[in-house]
Amino acid sequence: MLTAPTWTYSAAGGPNPFIVPARGGFIATAINTESGATIVGLGRRATRFARPLKLEPRGVAIFAQPSPFGLPSLAWVVGYSTTAGVTPRLIAITSDGEISMDVSRPELGWRDGRAVAISETEHGPVLHLDDRHLVLDAHGDVVADLARPALDAPYFVEGRRLFAFDGTSIACVDLVTGAVKSRIPVDGRPTAIRVDGFERRLAIRLDRVLCSLDVDDASALPRLRAFVGGLASSPNTADSNLRLGSGPPAKVECLDDDGVPRWSATLPSSTSAMGAGFFVGGEALVYASHAGGERVYILRDGEPIFERARAGQPVVSGALARIGDRAAIVVAPGAPPSEVIDFSTSIEIAGVRGGGAVAFERPSAGGTHPQRMVAVDAAGARVIEISDGGSGARWAAVSDGLVAVPRTNAARVDLYDTGAPA
Repeated sequence: MLTAPTWTYSAAGGPNPFIVPARGGFIATAINTESGATIVGLGRRATRFARPLKLEPRGVAIFAQPSPFGLPSLAWVVGYSTTAGVTPRLIAITSDGEISMDVSRPELGWRDGRAVAISETEHGPVLHLDDRHLVLDAHGDVVADLARPALDAPYFVEGRRLFAFDGTSIACVDLVTGAVKSRIPVDGRPTAIRVDGFERRLAIRLDRVLCSLDVDDASALPRLRAFVGGLASSPNTADSNLRLGSGPPAKVECLDDDGVPRWSATLPSSTSAMGAGFFVGGEALVYASHAGGERVYILRDGEPIFERARAGQPVVSGALARIGDRAAIVVAPGAPPSEVIDFSTSIEIAGVRGGGAVAFERPSAGGTHPQRMVAVDAAGARVIEISDGGSGARWAAVSDGLVAVPRTNAARVDLYDTGAPA
């Protein structure tokens, strides 16, 4: 476990907090100035490149964040200018600092609340904006433009298809031709869309309902594989779902995306159970009401492997969970839970872009004590523990074992090399 950075990158003027990871131990940040911007590629123990971007005067660069489903091969930058009428540009940069795409895209026009995430495909990038999905070809030309009703409207990119909620239905868009191949009407607002290429299954999660369809028969009248009701937890693993029953005693059942039971558990003397989410290995975090108060449980294959009195809202991300306002725990797949990690102040749990999760203390008003941060990788191994400014973990980024944390108290980025292969 690392307690000190492998090396530190100092940035005059301060780094942009939007730090993005890419494959191959490649992490990028940007330095914005009044005359333009410079993108800096950070690698293991050395700066890979520092390339000025040819932006308009007073131009700035922000990053297109990776989609939740994988790391990109390139660093994607959106260049803006404070000069009226200048069209934003989408720029792709390789790990060697070469620009592989530079196109003007008026659809990226800046406004408050604008967000840009990106999915790379063999046919070209897909931009996920707050109000639309833009499917581009390898030259940066628009192939398809699909409306997105809200920033948190779900989507999934699989093979040569984009599945996205457009406000009334799940649209299936061909990434090569841009054609909408089919629309699946849904009654309600989905919270998640998942595609399992091996099972050839499309799962759509609505409020307390899971609809499972054949992915190759996604049409206005799809062939239904499963329709499961009573689900009370928004899952954060590939295909696990909780169905909770009232007691006494309360019962918990875990189902896959076809509604097939995986395991069930009974919580003795409890009157009701609530779900809080899943860990990376499929373990479930729930809490239940008892006569003596509420208790937090971690269940693996239907058996409790951890239990304690509830002291705050439980939250799960990756292999980390907040089990109290000031307490966290690590659960690696198949391993016993770690000892409870106690913090000095209230904490937050957040996913690390590219995999893993962090627990870090919130800054306290007028507080002078060091802020602690604990980071785990995607498999639950504790890789970083620092106690000198952990609030920067909010913007942590990880790429094949290289973890970057911008510091909130200095114009620098600390890099930690966990030794994972690039």
